Amino acid sequence: MLLAARVSPAQPLSTFLSAAPRGAEVREAEALVRQREAEGTQALGRLLPAVSARGGYTRNQFEVGVTLPAMAGANPSRAVITPQDQLEASVSLEVPLVDLGAWASLGAARHTTASAQQRVAVAADDVRRSVARQWFTWVAAAALRDSATQALAVAERSVARTRNRLEAGAAGPLDVQRAEAAAAGARQNVTDATLAMEGAARTLRSLTGVDASTAPALRRDALVDEGPFEAWEVGAMDTPAVRAALSDERVSVAQARAAWMALVPTLSGSATQRWTNAAGFGPTASWAAGLVVAWRLDVGTVARARASEAAGEASAARVDRVLRDARDAVFAAWNQVRGGAARTTAARAQEESAEAAARTAHERLTHGAGTELEALLADRDAFAARVARVQADADLGYARVLLRLAAARPLDAAVAP
Repeated sequence: MLLAARVSPAQPLSTFLSAAPRGAEVREAEALVRQREAEGTQALGRLLPAVSARGGYTRNQFEVGVTLPAMAGANPSRAVITPQDQLEASVSLEVPLVDLGAWASLGAARHTTASAQQRVAVAADDVRRSVARQWFTWVAAAALRDSATQALAVAERSVARTRNRLEAGAAGPLDVQRAEAAAAGARQNVTDATLAMEGAARTLRSLTGVDASTAPALRRDALVDEGPFEAWEVGAMDTPAVRAALSDERVSVAQARAAWMALVPTLSGSATQRWTNAAGFGPTASWAAGLVVAWRLDVGTVARARASEAAGEASAARVDRVLRDARDAVFAAWNQVRGGAARTTAARAQEESAEAAARTAHERLTHGAGTELEALLADRDAFAARVARVQADADLGYARVLLRLAAARPLDAAVAP
């Protein structure tokens, strides 16, 4: 009993886009978020009480002590000042009471963590763009490979037909050479399309970890108008790149504030409990508590604060630049859709005309009214027109996806099959 071959289902763009967040670029950005979170916890630790304990043992060469005279008829006693086996232990508690610089640093650390989280979205958005570009390249190459394979079959039949006509005296050796050259060109087209398909599939695998095995058919674009540009431009403010730039600006402002707060005096308290067997004439256990006010003013701290302010100004300018680039990206993608629709319309008309011319040339050849050269040229023109139409459809599909990514809009099923 013969079993039917199992055909893998076609892999739409959504299959690869859903796997894009697992790419190496996104994982790297996520690791940076965890690093920033740990640094934020470290900044918080400067504001929390700290407990330290210490113990020690010392072996002295000699024991040092004094003999106290007898008092009121009592026996003389010996007081040890430094025992030969000396033991000490202490526990200390330090509490920062007023440290505005540490609080400002904690705020800056939290903004830094939020900025790193925005970078995850930026990395994922960049990967989606690359995935979309490679997916359309893969699908278009698959369509071209199928078309080139059909053209190769036509060219091989033309070679056989020309050889038969040569034997019958109806064609010359030059006609055979032309047919064989056309077949060789068709084989090269198949090879080129296959290599392009395999290259795009390999890149998709590298970006998403998903094996690109079955390319879906390239869908003909419906040539729907995307509406006015102003409706798309408003989405530029909500793109991951702009949100990340705004977050970086907040980080710079917080870091500048923390740098200036480092000039404010700090107040801290401490308490220590100590035990020792070398107390001499004092008690073996004692405690101490105190307050410490610290203030440091130096040129380096002021310079760092001014440098942080300059970094904040640079971040504000960077926000303006990123927002400008985001709007320009939306405009470029919107124009790319408009131009792509026009190119696709022209390519489809040229394909229909070239295919009609090829059919006419073959009919004329069948009825003896045409030549083999006319049929070869018509087939070549038809294949070139088909390639142009496939490329135009792929470019237009990618332009629609790119427009939605640039305007921070979701990819619907009609755009990302």
